[in-house]
Amino acid sequence: MKNLILKMFGLILLIGLAVIGCTKDKGIAVGGENELPTRVVNLVSIEIIRNMEELGMPINVGEKPPNIEGAYHIGSCALLNSSIEGDVEGCIFDDFEIVFHNQNTENLSIKIDYLCGLDKLEGVDAFIVGNNNKFTVFAKITLHEDYSAAAYICALSGEVSPQGILDTHISHFMVDDGGDPLNCHIENGKGRVLFDRDGFSEKK
Repeated sequence: MKNLILKMFGLILLIGLAVIGCTKDKGIAVGGENELPTRVVNLVSIEIIRNMEELGMPINVGEKPPNIEGAYHIGSCALLNSSIEGDVEGCIFDDFEIVFHNQNTENLSIKIDYLCGLDKLEGVDAFIVGNNNKFTVFAKITLHEDYSAAAYICALSGEVSPQGILDTHISHFMVDDGGDPLNCHIENGKGRVLFDRDGFSEKK
């Protein structure tokens, strides 16, 4: 059943930010040009951010992110690192399409549409942080699978250019497996970091 998470991961790649906690810790703090804003820290825990960074996930901070609205093709994604037993470094994941829209510079909100094969999500609420051309998008989703709900935290980081996104990294961590009665989810606090192997996600 654990292999089910590989299929599920495609569906939730872009949907999961929840930072909880609001004290200074390892440079992650509330407010300020080089720190995560309060609305993000209230969604994603510092512990999860630490776990992401330890697996090689870049977290771009700041409250002046670039405009990233548009549609992108993200392919050639491979597993960079994982805290999940049985994961194999370098494992390849399916390509997908992502659309960022309704970006708001005042409250740092943004919406996401996502398509991978037959899996499709629209209007997912998220936050965006960053400075200059570098950004990180956070979102959270609760996924129901075989009557077992699970909440994931995900992040996507990169550097936007007129042609697309450079150095795309994607992370996904379990924050609440709902008790996992059917043993089909990864454990709480565990997760993965993927990277775009060719270093470029084309803008469509």
